[in-house]
Amino acid sequence: MIRKIIVMMIGFITVGNVSASCRAAIAETTPTSNFEVSASDEVVIDKTTGLMWKRCLEGYSGTDCKTGDAIQATYVTALQNIASINSGSGFAGFTDWRMPNIKELRSIVEEQCNGLALNEDVFPYEDDGTAEDDIRLQFSNTPRPYREADATWVLGVDFDDGAIVPFSVGSVETDSASLVGSYRLVRNAQ
Repeated sequence: MIRKIIVMMIGFITVGNVSASCRAAIAETTPTSNFEVSASDEVVIDKTTGLMWKRCLEGYSGTDCKTGDAIQATYVTALQNIASINSGSGFAGFTDWRMPNIKELRSIVEEQCNGLALNEDVFPYEDDGTAEDDIRLQFSNTPRPYREADATWVLGVDFDDGAIVPFSVGSVETDSASLVGSYRLVRNAQ
């Protein structure tokens, strides 16, 4: 009996082609059935939250999100890139894209998995083995509570394990060029 319980506790499922480990004993937090993928495969609507997400991280495209390279940007540059997308032709016919807040970004974390805490059926993930760790750190637009008098911090998510992490984005006057992350576009679907 004890042996059977131990086997059940350490059983893992492999998801996709990355190093994700998922525990079947933990209920899925982002089941594929909660999402509606657009006919073009560019966006997905979370039926639970009413949010529309770009399926690929910025810089990637295609139905499998394997075309291109993830944009590693400072926080300020990421905001400028999003403003540029919206002031141009937009994406998928919409010009009201934004960076998600921390609660929204955490809503797509798959709590059942680590190594990649993301539902890859909904959000395909490129694993080329080079910048894998870098693109797992994603910005939100949520400021971090006070930390230093002359610095600005925001919260983000490390999609390796779904942890909330702080990003220093520089001071009020300067952008922190050494601290970069990736980002995903979101908008209110309704």
